[in-house]
Amino acid sequence: MVGAAGHREWVDGVVGQFGSVICDRYDPAPQPAMRSNARAWLRWNPGDEDLRWLLDHHRDGIHRQDLRALSGDLDTAAERRRAFIATLLWGAGTTNRYYGRHSHALAFGGLDEMLDQSLKSVQRGDLSGGWSAMYDLPGLGFRFFTKWLWVTGIDSELQTAPLVFDQRVINGLGKTGWPAHLGQINYKQRWLNYCSDAAAVGEQLGVSGEWVEYWLFAGAPAA
Repeated sequence: MVGAAGHREWVDGVVGQFGSVICDRYDPAPQPAMRSNARAWLRWNPGDEDLRWLLDHHRDGIHRQDLRALSGDLDTAAERRRAFIATLLWGAGTTNRYYGRHSHALAFGGLDEMLDQSLKSVQRGDLSGGWSAMYDLPGLGFRFFTKWLWVTGIDSELQTAPLVFDQRVINGLGKTGWPAHLGQINYKQRWLNYCSDAAAVGEQLGVSGEWVEYWLFAGAPAA
């Protein structure tokens, strides 16, 4: 890891300065459900029965716990695709500006191969392989597909679990002075470093790295 000492200092600093805030306020389980604009989704994907089913069965939105439940059944192509769409609905929320891109991704013929390979990689602890398996998916970049990688690693008991790496998390990391090594490493290595650092913070606090992710997503508040 580039600049490992800087990462250790960041971990210790977060634990010391913000540990009580994370433990007191950033349990991700009660995070509100994310609602979707069903009409817009169906307009862009009129023949997608998996999407239609999810919108019908989650009219009040998709919750983290819904994704946790879906992550337990990813053995078949149909189960993986439904879980992926649920993740997409959760990740996009009501302010989605990329319906066309998402429609392109859902129609891509190689989607299940990517979902299957990323799942297998993450479950054997190969987060780098999981990233690589999803990297070329048309229409979606890492700010979304790391949400899917997080779903594949839920309850996996990995020492370092995959975490969401969207723009809000990136902004939170920047606010805390996290060592991003700009110009030295690529985004995949940056994500791997972040997952490792969040896991290290969580280990010291007795929580999962997901709590750290949620705190960063919220803007890394001090209180």
